[in-house]
Amino acid sequence: MNQKKFDIVLTMLRIEGSSIDWLGAALSGSRASLFYMLPVEVGCWWVPVLRVGLDCLGSPALRHGEFFDALNVIVDEIRAAAATVVS
Repeated sequence: MNQKKFDIVLTMLRIEGSSIDWLGAALSGSRASLFYMLPVEVGCWWVPVLRVGLDCLGSPALRHGEFFDALNVIVDEIRAAAATVVS
């Protein structure tokens, strides 16, 4: 994880008796936004863990449409940041 840079990380990672804390810790302070997919009876919820490297656990879980709206905002921010670097 330390040798690569990620903007968005989506995970369904589920290890019995463990958590995804190590993944959040590995990406903390980076530019990454991390979401964990939590399966529910019909579909899933997306739980925000990091937002641009900052802890956001405790933020409301996102339903399908809300999640895609949030992703669009993050992608727009990434594009805007890349455009300012290129200019």
